[in-house]
Amino acid sequence: MQRRNMVRRIVMMGGLLAGMAALIGCGGGGEGVSWRVQLNPPSLPKGGGPAQILLETQDTALEVRKVEARVTGPEGFDTVVPLEAQRGRRWIGQVNLPANPTDQDRFYQVVVTVQLQLQRLTLKAQTLTVLHVAKPPVVQASLNPDQVGFRGDRVTLNVTVTSPIQASISEVTAQLSGPDLATPQRVVLAGTGGTRTGAVMLPPNSRDQEAVYTVHVQATDVFGQTGEGQATATVLPASGEERPPEPPE
Repeated sequence: MQRRNMVRRIVMMGGLLAGMAALIGCGGGGEGVSWRVQLNPPSLPKGGGPAQILLETQDTALEVRKVEARVTGPEGFDTVVPLEAQRGRRWIGQVNLPANPTDQDRFYQVVVTVQLQLQRLTLKAQTLTVLHVAKPPVVQASLNPDQVGFRGDRVTLNVTVTSPIQASISEVTAQLSGPDLATPQRVVLAGTGGTRTGAVMLPPNSRDQEAVYTVHVQATDVFGQTGEGQATATVLPASGEERPPEPPE
């Protein structure tokens, strides 16, 4: 009789545990779910300012009841930012970080928590940085090929712009100047972010010496800081009968 009662208890307990497991699985389990936290921008200039905190997931079954981010940093900075639900499985909030009066970068830890139906998830901490100096964009430019025959040719301009705040690059412009151009010519650039390309048409060279053309590139960020770079290409001179006719005056 005692053995039969023990078996009955084990069966009942097993059923209870299975029911709890089913409840956790269908209601609030966040294990194995992919969560993505993005900070935009991840770095701010010396003056501080707003940064967006974004949470995303592809899971459509979870019931998310609340999302918030705790941001902590130097001098006792500690604030909780609610992340509001957006269309799709996205939640967004914004934190304003103070200016950095020191001679070192300042770091702020961002920890996002997600309240599900039956549990609370704490996601991996992310870092926001407030820089201690204003760092303008750095521009690198190249022309390929950088040397063509006397008839001139089309060459490709490649531009790379880097910045401590990469997402802050707002505009990249380029102009071509050289001996057979009365005024600089604008070069149309394609691409976004820190990578841009453009086509440059180098004119024929009717001189007895090389004609050197320069592309000047300027990048501007949303804080008004600019960075400049340049690249050169050479149009070789013609010799004897190869020389093209002089351009009309």
